[in-house]
Amino acid sequence: MTKIQYKNILLKLSITLSLLVPVWFALAAKGSTWGWWSWQTGLMKLSMGWGIKLMMLAAVLAVITLLVSIFIKPRNGIILAIIALLIPVSGMVYGKQIRTKAAGLPFIHDVSTDTINPPEFSDVILTARGSESNPAHYIGKKVPRGERLVADAQREGYPNLTTVNMNSNISDVYARALAAVETMGWEIHTQDQAAGIIEATDTTFWYGFKDDVVVRLTAVDDATTAMDVRSLSRVGGSDIGKNADRINQLIQAINK
Repeated sequence: MTKIQYKNILLKLSITLSLLVPVWFALAAKGSTWGWWSWQTGLMKLSMGWGIKLMMLAAVLAVITLLVSIFIKPRNGIILAIIALLIPVSGMVYGKQIRTKAAGLPFIHDVSTDTINPPEFSDVILTARGSESNPAHYIGKKVPRGERLVADAQREGYPNLTTVNMNSNISDVYARALAAVETMGWEIHTQDQAAGIIEATDTTFWYGFKDDVVVRLTAVDDATTAMDVRSLSRVGGSDIGKNADRINQLIQAINK
């Protein structure tokens, strides 16, 4: 077999392996969503374990292929070798961005606009969460990695996330909040307009993580309504800002 034939085989192997990287991560994540395996298997083993090894192997093979394409004549296949390298490198860059983002956010998975008197979840949600989920209490809860209170960490990390006073009566705000929750595609568990309570579950697209949300409305007067929202992940230590983002997205949707 000639050097050119070896180079062509190496090039095909490299581009195939690199294309396998995003497919692997997608299947690892969606497999959890589809119930093929647990989220621990999908995230920790298939993605963070074998997925990272696969990505590194693809990057190393792509570098070798690029060098071979440059130094062995005819110098063809350079573009494909660069593409093969860019795929795993892009994954590494994305992973670094996620780690950087997580490092700048509080290591929590429970976020409430009211940290003094947070909305409570009903028995309907508590039953759905099961006994192996993260604790559902907020008051006195400590961050997963330390002795600091979640409330203190949240106030420092998300200082602008507070009770929202709406310039509308409670019936109008309730209707808008319910419509927003339905538009966002969450699974609604509780609709209690008399109590001003809406409870729902948001299932993430990747890995199928389930986060529970409760909206609490309180009439300040006939023309003003105080709205509090709490979002709590069922599993995991850090939500990487997901719960705070979800609350802000809901508030924006209601204010449209």
